[in-house]
Amino acid sequence: MLKRLFVFVLLLLVPVFSSAQSLHLSYENSSKSNSANTFTLKGNRVKFSDNIIQFLASGKFAQGFKSYGVSPDKSTVGTLNLSETSVFNTAGDTLLSYVSDHYEQSDPSLNIYVFGDGRTVTRSNIARFAFYNPLGKEVANLSSSTGSRGGETISQMATDSRGKTIIVYNPKFIRNGNTGSQIRRYDNGAFQNIYYNKNRVIENLKISDNGQFISVLLTRAGADDEVVVMDQFGNVIKDMKFSEDLIGYQLTPDAHYLTVWSKGRVLTYSVLSGDKLGSTSFRNNPVVFADYMADDHVIIALTGNYSSSNELIRDINIKAVHVTKRKIANQDLGSSLGTNPKFNLDVKRKGTYRYQLTGVSKEVNIRAGF
Repeated sequence: MLKRLFVFVLLLLVPVFSSAQSLHLSYENSSKSNSANTFTLKGNRVKFSDNIIQFLASGKFAQGFKSYGVSPDKSTVGTLNLSETSVFNTAGDTLLSYVSDHYEQSDPSLNIYVFGDGRTVTRSNIARFAFYNPLGKEVANLSSSTGSRGGETISQMATDSRGKTIIVYNPKFIRNGNTGSQIRRYDNGAFQNIYYNKNRVIENLKISDNGQFISVLLTRAGADDEVVVMDQFGNVIKDMKFSEDLIGYQLTPDAHYLTVWSKGRVLTYSVLSGDKLGSTSFRNNPVVFADYMADDHVIIALTGNYSSSNELIRDINIKAVHVTKRKIANQDLGSSLGTNPKFNLDVKRKGTYRYQLTGVSKEVNIRAGF
């Protein structure tokens, strides 16, 4: 009895060390009732389905279009049919409608890009871009074709949230037996060549929200994947190669840190020094998205099973990794999330250890404790 009492007293006197890290997930109120194809844009719920857009706040809808686009700041929606372009606010009110070029029904490259101030850009004929001002007047009509006899893929466009920096790029072309890519900047009604790679293709290109930095993921068969960070004019800041088979990356807004991920691993690097700051691995579901919250020294990673057929992410788990405290917290979400190719996944910092996953049907609030 005395021995048992001694052990009990000893346990009371010895401090107990426990893992303090935690992760709490909740849906943002404005989007928690959204279906998989409904997204909250500037406080209004908008449903995107087969060739119809429903503005749920007003009951209005748009239909019969060939292509649609959403402005990077999520304030306007644009539609394009074979001869007319329309721009709506997120309540469904028509802000602008004008007759545009006549496009071919069979054109696989037909697309529209729209900005918050009413500007629009249409893409057609693989590499033709027409730029319109907020009044619907065409101000430039340019081709981004490389002129390669070996052929090229459909040209793509990327921009910052305000449409200040506009980049048009050729992800892949074949010339003299080599597979290459190139990047152009749109400025003052003309394209300016800012980057060329004769033996790598562009898998992805992103522009920072402030429009000051461009980051590009390039690949070549049999070689390490490569991420190039440059300023908006094409001056290369850093060129980094990775032995991992990368499926995604994210650059912090100030271009100080780069996070890359493969199917089962996430790594964060200092762009300036090239040093690895931290990493984390996954054994079950593949990585869908990751980012580094520099102010908190935390990596946020989203894993799950993504289906391109219905654009759903299932079996979702979110992990937070504190790279300096070397602590990890993770939590299953418990339900699936809808995605849309018009929206980029992103994690926004809302405060110390508080974040929000955006670009999904139901935005997720993340609160970590370390």
